[in-house]
Amino acid sequence: MASLSQRGQQVLEDVLATLRERVKDKRAALIEEFLRQYLGDVYDEDLAAFRTLDLYGAALAHWNFLRQRTPGEDKVRVYNPQYDAHGWQSTHTIVELVCDDKPFLVDSVRMVMDRRGLTVHLLIHPVMRIRRNGDGEALQAMAAGEDPQAGDVLTEAVMHFEVDRLAATEELEGLEAEVRAVLCDVRHAVADWKQMRAHLHQVLEQLRVAPPPLPTEMVAEGREFLEWVDNNHFIFLGYQEFELQVEVDDM
Repeated sequence: MASLSQRGQQVLEDVLATLRERVKDKRAALIEEFLRQYLGDVYDEDLAAFRTLDLYGAALAHWNFLRQRTPGEDKVRVYNPQYDAHGWQSTHTIVELVCDDKPFLVDSVRMVMDRRGLTVHLLIHPVMRIRRNGDGEALQAMAAGEDPQAGDVLTEAVMHFEVDRLAATEELEGLEAEVRAVLCDVRHAVADWKQMRAHLHQVLEQLRVAPPPLPTEMVAEGREFLEWVDNNHFIFLGYQEFELQVEVDDM
């Protein structure tokens, strides 16, 4: 977690003071751990843009959203916060996510916003290690990298986007559905890239031991290109296989 400036630290302390005033039971220490991680990397100017109660409410709403989750589950919520329903308010639409941490998450979700012409006004994106019990209930939140050997600790991406306000229910539901779909795409891409790369190695070996009936220079150029791709110059999202057939005219 990055160090907050004096100004940012004061904002965080004001939020923690609100927590201590409002939560008196054993949950307080656990939520405080979460709040420190959740707000620790937010820019000072973004922290200062919130009223203390709204910042506290936003963070607590996300905590309540993530405190129950099973491994592999993608949790997504898109809503317009209101005091009566959510304990805080905003002029923006909020997109909250909690999922297993993996590459491409932030950029992929941002692409959904871009396709819909939505401006991202704020992004909070801590990566946390969360200890959960067998029922998926959060027992401890800690910085990514802490306690790496614990078998009951999951590395989880916690994302809070604030975007242009959407008023219609169908717009909110449509955005949530699209975010869920892109998270599914990311999950499949991350799960499959090793197999795709292994298949690439098979193709390279085949080009070495049994090249196709093409000019030598063309085969060599193709092999060099695939070796370049394999050298961390490509994101493996999928592949298509073609079969080369040579037709021979009857004499």
